Amino acid sequence: KVVERGAVSDFDRLRREMLLHARMDHPHVVRLYEGFLSRERATISMELCQGGDLAQALDERGRFVESEAQHVFSHVMRAVRYMHSKSLAHRDLKLDNFLLQHRDVPLQRNVVKAIDFGFAAKFKPGAKTLKTVCGTPGFAAPEVWAGGPYDEACDIFSCGVILFCMLGGRCPFEGSTTSMVIRRTVHQPVEVTGPDFDTVSREARRLVCRMCHRSPERRPSA
Repeated sequence: KVVERGAVSDFDRLRREMLLHARMDHPHVVRLYEGFLSRERATISMELCQGGDLAQALDERGRFVESEAQHVFSHVMRAVRYMHSKSLAHRDLKLDNFLLQHRDVPLQRNVVKAIDFGFAAKFKPGAKTLKTVCGTPGFAAPEVWAGGPYDEACDIFSCGVILFCMLGGRCPFEGSTTSMVIRRTVHQPVEVTGPDFDTVSREARRLVCRMCHRSPERRPSA
């Protein structure tokens, strides 16, 4: 992967992302093998994943059956658990930032890997030390949009949204504008109800609600 300097608004942030990513070594995180920065461009050598991302997979299927979602989500949470064990919050977990390793392999036999550490930041365990407003509308947690301080529980909320999307085939916070999506994230509780979730188990629906609780203290850990 080659990134021209003119295509990146913050080259220093890209450098920090590469340094953080290079330290990651886990089966469910895409490996960064080498990275070179010059005045003109960044050259990055990463592990090849050929199956596209989870957003593409969801678009193709409409929704995942619960057994598929369970397999995929177990890989998502293993990646997040690893990051948090390193005192690292990803802060931009979404369907687009998880890749499938293999092409033309069923979801239940595929391998899911996390990418994109552009917003990742170190946190102090047991303290709310994160303050930057960042992430993707519709996935980032309410406390992030409120301006912090917040902690790694923001990633748990995002994972809950990912699970909601996989099971229901839609996002919990929809709106015609970005500001509307953010406003609904901050003020509207996640409701795992309606025909989209008729075939989803009570346990799965309950997990989504716990992970997407508006109070970070009420969410489970990774």
